[in-house]
Amino acid sequence: MQCRERIRLITVTVVALVILAGLGSSSAIVVNKELKTTAYNSGNLLRLHVIANSNSLEDQKLKRRIRDKIIAQTEGLFKEVNSAKRAQEVVKKNLGYIKKVVESELDKMNSEYKVRLNLDNFHFPKRTYGNVTLPTGDYDALRVVLGEGKGENWWCVLFPPLCYIDAVNNESKKQKVADVEAEDIEIKVESKLLEYIESNQQLIKKKEKIKRLLRVSITNLNNLFANNVPND
Repeated sequence: MQCRERIRLITVTVVALVILAGLGSSSAIVVNKELKTTAYNSGNLLRLHVIANSNSLEDQKLKRRIRDKIIAQTEGLFKEVNSAKRAQEVVKKNLGYIKKVVESELDKMNSEYKVRLNLDNFHFPKRTYGNVTLPTGDYDALRVVLGEGKGENWWCVLFPPLCYIDAVNNESKKQKVADVEAEDIEIKVESKLLEYIESNQQLIKKKEKIKRLLRVSITNLNNLFANNVPND
């Protein structure tokens, strides 16, 4: 039985390491499939720039909530769009709609911050999305300023939809990390408890029953862990 348990723990460990090794490349793979034939520059894309009210934890969380909402609610606007110029026209036409989306999310969070939207040309530092690197320069962008706009900012590419690709990859990474961490808990907890059982003569006869109960408990712990992963 000890041999079987040892094999099981080694297998789980190897799987966990493989998953962790793959985290760094998942975004590049997805982006590469979508963008492998196009060289992007300031003339053929539209960026999204969200600026938080301040650098407080609450304001930064709010910024990310607004970011996610904008990405989710604008994805459908670009389904028939095939150029950055057309994307700008679509955003300009829907500025009122996007502002309402942001204001609605602010209301849900009981925030009284005002929001300012500006579609213009702005200066951006160098940024990499998977295998795509955008150099420092001036880019057309939709800028969303929350409250006083004195906090850390966040940016991505609204068209083509690199924002959406980034968001999907981040959620996938969170789930993979949660799975790996849950397995890590299983390895550590189960290993320690089994060591204790093996060293306690009174428990040896009940070892098999305890192992079954232990596995059920660890499974429940995994489920609890997976259901309580932070949003960001």
